[in-house]
Amino acid sequence: MPKGVKKAAPTKAIARSRLRFLTIPLELREHIYTDLLNSSPSTLFDLLLTNRQIADEAKPFLYRQPMIFDGQGEFVSWLKSIDRGCLRHVVDLHFKLHDIDPATIVGALGKRLRQASPDNNDNPYQEACELEIERLGKFFRHLPNIRSFTILPYENGDARPPYDMLVAFADMLEDQFPNLRSLTNYEELLPITFLTHYEKLQHLRFTGVSTSTRAEVIRTFRKLPELTNLEIWRPDANIEDDRYEKLSEVIGAGRCNIAEILGALPQLRALSYREYALSARPSAAFNPVRKTIFESLNMLEKHSSLRSLQILTNIDLLSRVQEKFESFISSSRSLRQLESYYDDMPAFEDLPRTTEAVIMRLDPLSELTPELLMDIFSGVKESRGRLPRLAEISLYIDSFPESERARRTAGWVRDKVRELGIRLRLKTWSGPSRF
Repeated sequence: MPKGVKKAAPTKAIARSRLRFLTIPLELREHIYTDLLNSSPSTLFDLLLTNRQIADEAKPFLYRQPMIFDGQGEFVSWLKSIDRGCLRHVVDLHFKLHDIDPATIVGALGKRLRQASPDNNDNPYQEACELEIERLGKFFRHLPNIRSFTILPYENGDARPPYDMLVAFADMLEDQFPNLRSLTNYEELLPITFLTHYEKLQHLRFTGVSTSTRAEVIRTFRKLPELTNLEIWRPDANIEDDRYEKLSEVIGAGRCNIAEILGALPQLRALSYREYALSARPSAAFNPVRKTIFESLNMLEKHSSLRSLQILTNIDLLSRVQEKFESFISSSRSLRQLESYYDDMPAFEDLPRTTEAVIMRLDPLSELTPELLMDIFSGVKESRGRLPRLAEISLYIDSFPESERARRTAGWVRDKVRELGIRLRLKTWSGPSRF
């Protein structure tokens, strides 16, 4: 044999080595597929080429990861390129609706559309939008097992569709995804009434803004008997401008009354309210953020099912709202997890006995000092007897301290808190809105 040429390994040995994986119990193999999906999706994809049985077992795990599509073109191309038998495994869909592209529309309609004048009353644009939504609905029906659906936000440069097309999109969704459990909607110009067809919905995240009327919003939430987790998430709101007032004048979009929504959800177990104002006015004593929090806390006093509460805003709550927040927390008989900014968090001695986890977020402009760490330790130590269920404290910081003294203090406090039977976790957070 010429030098430099390696002898090929016996084929039977390779086959035997590969098939040895199949001798592992199926339950363990499924754990391996799950781990590969989370840590190395490309390795999981390679497994599909190894063995037919392994491919049949691994495919569901590959398609259970979130499927993300930036526009109809991406989605339809993907749908046409894969084995239709795999579609039943898709459970998590992220989708952004784009405006129509006349260049992609064929036939007589496409020709009319490209030749039409925007000022012409016979412009076929509306017809093309309706046909696009109808076509999209037919493709969506190939995904019968969707459990989680996300309507993605628009960015600068996106081909944002007109309002009428968004309304048609919402109407089309009424006939889709009968087994939906979780919905995330970042589009503020959608009527919220299409949610009434998702009676199995358990989790909803939206911006708290809708084109639906006040009465429609309340009726919608009353028809969601299984909704137990609500997130109002507005990370980049600018409460100083007149954006929502202008939208309201044009198409009826505006802030929903969150307190009224909470009143329609007596079964609620988890509430998250997050609003980051880009240019908040400190002088506005009762701006929309403070008003929403104050009224929502009033309504939550009537709930006995709430287990988790998260309130994150860079707006100073001021004394009236802060006192209401602390009063609600101290009087709660059901709350198990609480999350807020460090400056807004009530003292440990004021937390309810049911508390199991506390999550605090330090302002990105604030430094994690030894003094702050010692304050946390003192509060925990003095209140340990009152909080028998407290098992974990998480503190989010912008970055880990560079000071050696602060690092040593953090380690000492972590060890001392552990001696009390509580885990202290320091985490970093990122992003312009720190959410």
